Amino acid sequence: MKRHPSEYGNTFIATTVGVDGKWYAITFLTAAKFTSLTDTAGDAWDASIGTITFPAGTTIYGEFTRVTLASGSAWLYKQRDNA
Repeated sequence: MKRHPSEYGNTFIATTVGVDGKWYAITFLTAAKFTSLTDTAGDAWDASIGTITFPAGTTIYGEFTRVTLASGSAWLYKQRDNA
């Protein structure tokens, strides 16, 4: 039986401390801004990411390994571990 991606787990974040993991999506529960966002290649997104306020209910997709919020709260959806 094929699993729905959300069954791989998620992490709630409402802190300004960086969180490490492997996530494929971020859904904002309240309006939020990033301090930093790092992808699976180890590249930090452009500093301008911190100037964007993501409205509550918005979901962004990618391959993220470190998420640090400046404000707000979000669900981080875990990527499937193929190992």
